[in-house]
Order: sequence, then C-alpha cells, then structure tokens
Amino acid sequence: MNSNDPRYKLYLGVDTHLDLHVATLINELSQVVKSKSFSVDLAGYREHLAWCKSYGFLQKAGIEGTGSSGAELTKFLIRMVLMYMK
Repeated sequence: MNSNDPRYKLYLGVDTHLDLHVATLINELSQVVKSKSFSVDLAGYREHLAWCKSYGFLQKAGIEGTGSSGAELTKFLIRMVLMYMK
C-alpha cells in the first residue's frame, strides 16, 4: 500500500444510531471503498477502528450526532488518534 496513492487515502463517514453505527469509507477519488455496521460498545469501536485501518490511511472522519448517539465513538476515536500521534 502506497500512502501517496489516492485510492488508499480514506475518509470516514459514520451514521450513528442507538443500537448500531453504519460506517462508510471513501477514497480521494470519491469512490466508496466499503460500508459496514458496528455495535455501539467498546468492542464495536475497536472493530470499527481496525476495519478502517485495514483499508488504508484514514485522513479525516465525519461522525453524525457527536453530542448524542455518536458521542462515545467520537471520544474513542479522538483518544486513539492522540495515542497514535504521541
């Protein structure tokens, strides 16, 4: 995987719900790479992050409901990114 290849620079969008989150990855060419749903718990968040990383280099994420149903996922991803950057 070449980090300069636009096919592998990914953007994440998450549609959040109380019982599951639906994530979609697109690349810099605006092509949908993959979509998947995840459980709304720590195991689901970990699975979600591993799933994202398996497809390429995550550039940005847009999460719906960061003050409600997406709040915990948002906090989890921020913690993981900050840990990764240290």
